[in-house]
Amino acid sequence: MMLVMTRALLRARVQLVVASAGRDPCLQAADRRRQSVISDLLKTDYRRQRQLVEATIVSESLKINDSSSADCKGTAMEPAKSQSEQEEASSSS
Repeated sequence: MMLVMTRALLRARVQLVVASAGRDPCLQAADRRRQSVISDLLKTDYRRQRQLVEATIVSESLKINDSSSADCKGTAMEPAKSQSEQEEASSSS
């Protein structure tokens, strides 16, 4: 949907540029303002698309990490010992 909106905005911008040729200065200024708004919308749309792609990549990598940790559930992992526990174990040996 965003890609369709982006194409429509680009088409509108091109039409404004073509239509503004040979007009009076007031209309040209209004067209420039419209073009700047369209440009800002395109930049925002692109930024959102990029953030969506990055979020999708992160989400996929988390799914991969979760599935690989699920494969390791059968192996028992010993919890990390605190400093005092390590000292007690070394002194008792």
